[in-house]
Amino acid sequence: MAEIGRWIPVEAYGLTEEQAQEFQMGGGNFRKWEHFTPDFVGTKAQTLDVSEVFRLIGESQKVFREARISQPEGEVRFRNDLPITPFFIGDVHFGSIYTDHEKFKTFMQRIKECPNAFVVWMSNLVDNAIPAQYPAEMLVNAIPPDKQVVAMRKIIEEMNAAGKVLAAVTSACHEGWVFRHTGQDINALLFGFPDRHFPVLENGGRLHLKFPSWERIVALYHGVGPFESNFNETHAVRQMNRLRLNMEADIVVAAHKHFAAAEQVYEGNGEGHIKPVVYIRSGCFKGISETHDLWSIGRYASTGEVGGQSVTILPSLKLMDEHLDFDVGILAQECHLGRAIGEQEGLKMGKN
Repeated sequence: MAEIGRWIPVEAYGLTEEQAQEFQMGGGNFRKWEHFTPDFVGTKAQTLDVSEVFRLIGESQKVFREARISQPEGEVRFRNDLPITPFFIGDVHFGSIYTDHEKFKTFMQRIKECPNAFVVWMSNLVDNAIPAQYPAEMLVNAIPPDKQVVAMRKIIEEMNAAGKVLAAVTSACHEGWVFRHTGQDINALLFGFPDRHFPVLENGGRLHLKFPSWERIVALYHGVGPFESNFNETHAVRQMNRLRLNMEADIVVAAHKHFAAAEQVYEGNGEGHIKPVVYIRSGCFKGISETHDLWSIGRYASTGEVGGQSVTILPSLKLMDEHLDFDVGILAQECHLGRAIGEQEGLKMGKN
């Protein structure tokens, strides 16, 4: 079958009339047309300066570190060796209908009134049940999340102004939910006020308590990691000290699971290699009164256990005394402080 030709102007081939005639005289055939590719001018190619990318990443990391409110370690120095008692207060869930707000308020007032008693904030201070995380949880909040943050910040500011806060630790839940969904840092809203004296530690941060004659290292966690046990409340914090902290911590505290425990054990083996370590799981203020915490019951078959666990540190005697019950912690601090002051006064009288 003969090929069907199509007349195409010679210009379409990119040729002049003279070039076309020469082409035909040389035996060329215009009947078979081939696609003509034009010349593309000024097409942008993708270029990337990798060294500039590294510079930008470094700048972003620097800005992130500078803007972040938490730090891996903090230090508090004391002018004397008088006893102190830090109370580890976390899982308040301020604003939840399950929370015993009156007990929390009472605890704060009693810590204010007790000399050398302090607070260490263990996170989940607000319930912050935002719909983006758990839509149904908004139904069990007595006030919306923004009001929870404003009220809790006011309480933290008052305790800070009274010199009653040693440190705080952050977490990825409750306060962290807003950051996860929107990039807004609730921890910065709670703790980022002027004249804040205490360090805000990231989860697993170390707090160095330095006295003239002694130092204690406190490892603070909200959530503890892979070693949790529903049967042994302090198992996770002991394992963290052994496997992750090189047994350097003298006091290890965690929160999150709404149960309470306080114990002191000997760690190490053999003379000169053994030391007492305090392990604490701070309880909560959610589900500890008439309204039980259904979250806790659904996971552990038990409602929350009251918070306010503490440890009395006796620098002059190089001793520690842990307390499960809040009232016992207050009483211990008053007794030990009275004894220490009495001894100091006795020494002064003896010199005179």
